[in-house]
Amino acid sequence: MEKLKEFIKDFIVTEYQCNLGKYDIRINDVDFKILKDKVSSFFIESIPNSYNRADILKKAENPMYSQMYSQNLSNTRSRILFRIKELENTSLGDELKRIVRGDRVYRADMSYHEETPIEFRSFGNAYYIGETEKGLKIIYLKRFDIKNGVWEHQHDWKPSQVLEDGNLIEVEKLQAPIEPNSLKEYNKD
Repeated sequence: MEKLKEFIKDFIVTEYQCNLGKYDIRINDVDFKILKDKVSSFFIESIPNSYNRADILKKAENPMYSQMYSQNLSNTRSRILFRIKELENTSLGDELKRIVRGDRVYRADMSYHEETPIEFRSFGNAYYIGETEKGLKIIYLKRFDIKNGVWEHQHDWKPSQVLEDGNLIEVEKLQAPIEPNSLKEYNKD
C-alpha cells in the first residue's frame, strides 16, 4: 500500500505543477510539454490527454485572455485525496483486462483541481490504478455528479471501462469531503 500511496502523492504533485503550467504565460511551450509528458506518464496510453494548452502564449497578448489565464492560474489547486479503496475481482472491459496484471485494482477518490465555491471540497474524480507491465498506472477515471450524488463513466466505450468495482478489500479514509452528496457517498464504506 505504501508504493500505491507514493504513486498517488507523486501524481497529485505532478498534475498540480502541470495545471499551473497550463495557465502560466511565463512558461514556454517546450517547458510545458515536459510537464505534460511527465503527468501523462502516470496514465495508460489509451486514456485521452486533457493536459493541453493551445496557443496560450499568443492568446495571452489579448488582455481578455490574459485576465482569464490569470484567474485560472489563481483557481488551480492540488487535488485533495479523500479515500483509497483496495478492490478485488474488479470487472474490467476487454482492453483493460489485457493491460492490468493481477486481480487487485485500487481506487483513489479525489477533489477537483480547481477552486470553486463548493466543488473543491467535493468528490471530483475516482482514479482507478492497476499494476501493468510498466508498473502502477491510472487505468480509468470516473467523475462524480454532485447534483445526483453518483459516479459516472467518462465515456461509453465498454472495452476500456471499469465496469464494476468488485469486492472491497480495504478502505482508507483520509479526509471527508464537505459537500453533502459527496459526504453521503464517502460514508457508505
